[in-house]
Amino acid sequence: MTKNADQLVEGIRRLLAKYSLPGIINQIGPVFHMMFTQESKVEDFAAFTKRDAAKYSEFSGKMLEEGVLVEETLAAVDRVLAHL
Repeated sequence: MTKNADQLVEGIRRLLAKYSLPGIINQIGPVFHMMFTQESKVEDFAAFTKRDAAKYSEFSGKMLEEGVLVEETLAAVDRVLAHL
């Protein structure tokens, strides 16, 4: 899981740079959180409150419209469970 998360995080970082969007990703092992922010690091609540929550809300809504984390995941679970 950590290896997959590492690949995903690095890919997202490259895409943020590609589109010149200010953001960072905090990661511990397989768990990560992306924030749209001008901060160079977010390690406390004061820095966290400087994120662009509206942009993240728009981003997450559009990701759901794309079916990410829902339809593809459920389809994979369905395929796997069918073989058990």
